[in-house]
Amino acid sequence: MATKDDLLEKLENEIHLFAVPPSEAADDFYLKRIGAMTAIKGELGNLPLTDEQVEMLMSFDNPLFGIEAVWTDPLRDIGEKSVSEAVAVYLIEAVSQYRRTLLYGKMKAEYDKYLAEVIEYLAKTNEISPIRLVNEAHEMAQKQSILLILEDDTAIDDRMVEILLSTEYPLDGIYQEWLDNDLSTKDMLLETMDGFVYQREKDLLCDYQNGEELPEYLMKRFDDMAQGDFNGDLTEDLEP
Repeated sequence: MATKDDLLEKLENEIHLFAVPPSEAADDFYLKRIGAMTAIKGELGNLPLTDEQVEMLMSFDNPLFGIEAVWTDPLRDIGEKSVSEAVAVYLIEAVSQYRRTLLYGKMKAEYDKYLAEVIEYLAKTNEISPIRLVNEAHEMAQKQSILLILEDDTAIDDRMVEILLSTEYPLDGIYQEWLDNDLSTKDMLLETMDGFVYQREKDLLCDYQNGEELPEYLMKRFDDMAQGDFNGDLTEDLEP
């Protein structure tokens, strides 16, 4: 586990990467940037950072640049206030994103392990049960869908991230919950089918009104609708 000293060394190296030869050091922009980065490093050195915050800052390529961007962002209205406020805002926002990154990495590793086990099983099995094959394909597809959801930062809130991070196997846990959920794939497909049928009927009605020939049962249906004798108007029942 990284220590506070490791972090300070990383921050010092980041400043050195930005450093320029003494002949160019008089530039106002350069002096302002060096001053900001040095001040931020000093603030981080004085703060009682948690182990998670240290690990998080160590995982970022250029944390000083990140905090400086927060400090100078006009939309945040930090302005010339204490650098400690910029550091605090950055840590709060960065921890949330860091945990989301950790969660995705954890669940991706869980998926990769599951996939490797499936491949190993298939390689060692001479005769594969069709039911087992279908079940594995379904599980792989659903777990991939769960991972895709995590790529959207707005899909789940911080509470969900923290709970899932504390779960030993969050990916499989969500999948098992999906299997037990009343909202099955069938329900979702039926809803999708309803939407398709609704749009398809509108298109067919438009074709009929434009004189195109349709199956007899559809023409009768549309005629009944036009006369107001039809009580089962699909376009109302299935409108999304």
